[in-house]
Amino acid sequence: MPDAIVDTGASWTTIPTAMADDLGLPVIGKQCVNTANGTVEVEHRFARVEYADKVSVADVLVSDGYPGVLLGALTLEGMALADDPKNKRLVDLELLLL
Repeated sequence: MPDAIVDTGASWTTIPTAMADDLGLPVIGKQCVNTANGTVEVEHRFARVEYADKVSVADVLVSDGYPGVLLGALTLEGMALADDPKNKRLVDLELLLL
């Protein structure tokens, strides 16, 4: 996956349609989501996501509302990462199994 903007206000990661199609990610369903412009229906797919030495599979939404990749909170948590906005980086997060 190319560079991404971390968007902790978004639940899921969002990628553009052309990228999802280029990666061959199959559509597994549709999701209604709320955006700044109202509610829209978008495709739901899965993608393999890598960052540094971490690899995960994440739900992704496909939307052309933003031309790049928005990395959502659930993807970050699934990879045991958190944002450090002060230092503009991602840091390891302690995984809890309770």
